[in-house]
Amino acid sequence: KWIILFGGSSITDYTIPEGIVGIGNYAFEDKVNLRSVTLPESLVQVSRTAFEGCYNLEAVYGKNTTEDHFCHVKDGKLTAMLINKGIPNEYKIPDNVTVIGFNFTGENAGFGVYDSDNVVIRNNKVVIKNPTIDSNVCIEIIDSDNVILYKNVFGLMIGDNNGTYANNIIRAENSNDLYIISNDMAAYLPPRDVNWTSGEVYSEGVSLEDCDNAILFNNRIVVMANNDTTSEYATIYALHITGDNATIFKNQIGVLEAPYGYALVIEGSDFNITRNWVGAGENASYACAIDVEGPSNGVIDTNEICAMGESGYGVYTADWAGDVKADIINNVIYVNAISGFGMSLSGSEV
Repeated sequence: KWIILFGGSSITDYTIPEGIVGIGNYAFEDKVNLRSVTLPESLVQVSRTAFEGCYNLEAVYGKNTTEDHFCHVKDGKLTAMLINKGIPNEYKIPDNVTVIGFNFTGENAGFGVYDSDNVVIRNNKVVIKNPTIDSNVCIEIIDSDNVILYKNVFGLMIGDNNGTYANNIIRAENSNDLYIISNDMAAYLPPRDVNWTSGEVYSEGVSLEDCDNAILFNNRIVVMANNDTTSEYATIYALHITGDNATIFKNQIGVLEAPYGYALVIEGSDFNITRNWVGAGENASYACAIDVEGPSNGVIDTNEICAMGESGYGVYTADWAGDVKADIINNVIYVNAISGFGMSLSGSEV
């Protein structure tokens, strides 16, 4: 069954019935009152002009399904559409779009937000298992401002023999005013040596690079190392932020079983790290809960901080590229290590 022509000119929110497998050309043309559409599990094809002229269509909803169902609309035109088990592997989202209720589970899936502002992604589930491509990400945000991620579940499970490629739950670059709130994020990643020539860290749970004004609130970020380790210095970061005015509040952030494990690495001015649980646990050689790289300044206040490894650091500051100025107050710090430091503050004013 297909929708060839939709006659509900006054309808604002419409649920396409189960059993519909396709939406034809111009099926919803000029339905200017239409604001949201819910897709059925049975849908397998959407014509590119299906929503031509639907200028007020803001949200496209997907029902929980293990199939790949997705489409979105911009300026009255379908700008990306479902390609079942095809390419691209990411679903690219334009400006001013809300994406709600999708469930992607498989080898290759995810969201991409590129040069798009004011995007809301909430109540979705993306789980990537044993992917067949080299670099993997659940959601990638590039050159996009004011993106909200709310109450999503993201999982990334990389098998052995992945090679040396970037793998992230969230990867954002040059994107400001990101709101990452109440998400549940877990990853199983291969530890990889840091490329000290370029500075690239290949295995990171959440990576925000050159992103100002990021807010992370009430998230769970847990990253565990798999058995595919390149050397005794192979590294995983659970959360890595470069950018100014970052707020990290009431999150659970942890990294487990990497040779070198960092729970939170941050670089930037006016950061605020408050009331989080931050742990680098049972890492083989080196465990660091919070690493502040200079030049940076900010506040680390009322956190529970844990580091366990042969060498363990609760809070570490590095002045390789500039000084660190930080108010470190009211924290509980636990370190279990052969060589352990609650705080190691190099080149810092505290």
